[in-house]
Amino acid sequence: MKFITPILHKEQTGLAKFCDDVTQLFLRWMNNPAVYRFLGDREITFYSIRDAQNHVMAIEKESLLIVAKEEDVWIPIGYICLNLRPRHKIANFTIVIGEEKFRDKGHGKTATSLTLTYAFKQLGLFAVHLVVSKNNQNAIAVYEKTGFKVCGIRHGARMEDGERTDEILMECTQDMYYNRRR
Repeated sequence: MKFITPILHKEQTGLAKFCDDVTQLFLRWMNNPAVYRFLGDREITFYSIRDAQNHVMAIEKESLLIVAKEEDVWIPIGYICLNLRPRHKIANFTIVIGEEKFRDKGHGKTATSLTLTYAFKQLGLFAVHLVVSKNNQNAIAVYEKTGFKVCGIRHGARMEDGERTDEILMECTQDMYYNRRR
């Protein structure tokens, strides 16, 4: 893996541009049931190397790697995607912590906070939206701690483990972000 330098970081977590050799990471992450379980519309099928390459090509312009500092080296542990709607200055947010040993250690919360800083201060966005499974209570708590608020519910919009569950719609506007930081 090429040497990685974050464009933004706080303590042991950062955001970095994609490097040339991320396809193998995405192949591993996207074939892990703990990762793809909450990814919404993704079909639960085995990803081939070609699927991983296509996925990376489709998201790389609007995505950043989540990196963690380990022994003074930044290593990729997941990614964020800001699916931009440029005309409206809005983005839809997705986050994935692909490396299991880095889950539940605060990297997701820090990466979400860094993403909001990037979205509002560097991209000048008006709002960031996300959709999360009602069953993913840990993620909902992280999003609320970083400034997101529930703005709607899609009842029964998602199939998980053969059952219908709700999707929670959340948003963080520029005003919400700056007012929370005061």
